[in-house]
Amino acid sequence: MDNVRLMTKSPSAYFVFVHLGDNPAPILIDMANSALSGLHGSEAVLITDSPENWKDFPGNRIQYSTSDRSSTFLRFIGRNRELLRISGGYWLFTLERILSLQVASRLLRAGVPIIHLESDVFSMIDGDVLKYLVNEHKCSAVPRYSESQGIASIFFSPSISQLCSDVNKLEELLALNHFIDNDMTLLGEALNTGVLGQLPSSPIETSRDKGILFDGAAYGQLVFGQDPLHNGGIRKSGYMNPSFNINLKEVKFELTENSDNRSTLSVRWRGNSYRLANLHIHSKENIPVIERHEHYWHRVLGDVNTGISRTNETKIVDVIHSRPIKITDRFRRARKVGFIRQACRSLRYRISTLIK
Repeated sequence: MDNVRLMTKSPSAYFVFVHLGDNPAPILIDMANSALSGLHGSEAVLITDSPENWKDFPGNRIQYSTSDRSSTFLRFIGRNRELLRISGGYWLFTLERILSLQVASRLLRAGVPIIHLESDVFSMIDGDVLKYLVNEHKCSAVPRYSESQGIASIFFSPSISQLCSDVNKLEELLALNHFIDNDMTLLGEALNTGVLGQLPSSPIETSRDKGILFDGAAYGQLVFGQDPLHNGGIRKSGYMNPSFNINLKEVKFELTENSDNRSTLSVRWRGNSYRLANLHIHSKENIPVIERHEHYWHRVLGDVNTGISRTNETKIVDVIHSRPIKITDRFRRARKVGFIRQACRSLRYRISTLIK
């Protein structure tokens, strides 16, 4: 445990972030500060293998190292050695970050709700949303991305003991199902087998009286765009995620007020309004809190609601996925996912690059 202090009073909830490896997380600290400002009495924790690089993090840091890897995960690495090298280990770390959540047990107090956010997730979680989570979810829960995939843009657990229990179950799935080679497939299997609960992300997944939605990716991609690597390094809003289970053209965004009369964000669909608990800022754009920047949000949401794409012409240099992949690693991936399927993936990517 590195550079941590003992709590004297139990917080209302813990926001837990994870950063592993050398890949950049340019808005992590801003997202942590934003989360803390929205939920009274909450605290932030960062699990990282490089705590010395995160001295400005607004909370405690927990040291993580390869010695914390379980035997199950080490066997997974043995089956998928190429993941250590592709994109600087990015795809390996996205899975490992979920399993690494267990080390939070070194610090977190028993009985306190835990909200794990990806480093690019903008939280709008307040007391109302926390109350909903605690009342409705007795085990860990994540949003669904598609029929076969989940997504841990937000990962809720009612306590550290429940979190550790559920992560152990995820490791069991990883050991039993060798087709799982990434975090989203693991989470999808967990949702489909009942290991994890599902946080509603679409209006058709929740009853109107609940009225709270959790963004896996679709809403944030619509408002702020995809990761720039998909758009030639340019941030461009208006992306319609094809995996989402409603027509996003029918969705309108609006600023509303919570029970404390503070501004928050909602979506309107077929005459009903639903609160958003978070936005996944896939484009890594650093966005301001709603309360003090309503003019900005009115302008951004107005553009989205009228179908206007905002484009930032400043090119973002991708330092993760642009790294060359060795032919042996390409072969290993193709052998696992199927050569024809892998060839189709590569062809689609090349065509999209030429079109752009």
